[in-house]
Amino acid sequence: MEPKPQHISALTPAELKKLAPLAKTTYGALRQVASGRRQMSADMASSVERAAARIGLNLPRELHASACSRCEFARLCRKGMK
Repeated sequence: MEPKPQHISALTPAELKKLAPLAKTTYGALRQVASGRRQMSADMASSVERAAARIGLNLPRELHASACSRCEFARLCRKGMK
């Protein structure tokens, strides 16, 4: 069973620290996004989504990058996964 989708703002500092190197970013960058000070690029959202899956979290890119939330291709891919 897949974990419930989460927004990055729901993660603890420990989870952000664990996620950062897997997503090839920094804890500070993730903390900025989680606090709402910065937005994720589509590229970063994709990396975060994949890295989160490796540690059992579900952080869909559509929740974190406006480009992904508007992407028709992303919607079609999600439909195909269900």
